[in-house]
Amino acid sequence: MAENVSDDAGVLQPGGSEEPTAYLCTMAEHERIVEVVYLNAGQLVPCEVQYQKDGQTEVLWRANNKQGYCERKARWFLKKLHRLGWTCTPLKLLTWHDQPGTDELS
Repeated sequence: MAENVSDDAGVLQPGGSEEPTAYLCTMAEHERIVEVVYLNAGQLVPCEVQYQKDGQTEVLWRANNKQGYCERKARWFLKKLHRLGWTCTPLKLLTWHDQPGTDELS
């Protein structure tokens, strides 16, 4: 069953726990990734909604000033994929906090 992504869901937070910032969407043997990428650590803008398909990444939307824009667009796109038959589940992204004894990603 697809992840329920509602319009009134909490705002995505960079590194926060309210809502994932990346989703893996599958249909048969096909996979897609939809991700909200925050370009400045700890800040909600600027941001991009990135879509990964067949090893290629495309920026679908970006915002420089409007907080919440990327998150709304990502939720809208996830709903569209769901209507088309895709199943989307949250991805846990690896952060430096997940690696004991390290202060940065490799």
